Amino acid sequence: MTTKAKLTVTIGRDLVKELDKEAKTRKISRSALVEEAIKLLKKKRIEELLKSGYQAMADENLKVAEETIRYGGEVLDEK
Repeated sequence: MTTKAKLTVTIGRDLVKELDKEAKTRKISRSALVEEAIKLLKKKRIEELLKSGYQAMADENLKVAEETIRYGGEVLDEK
């Protein structure tokens, strides 16, 4: 069971209006909407980290493949 903590924040009035409008549309509380937004932010951050990690791995794999092809060609040329 997750325990909850009470939090007081100060944000612009325009954001409060948007928050209230979205919460009303979804029929959830402000707190629930803020909680969803934070979870979504966390998920997006993890996705970005994974994406950059996979891209780095792909770049490294490409370098290894290119080296293998080059050195493999040299071995074949020696025969």
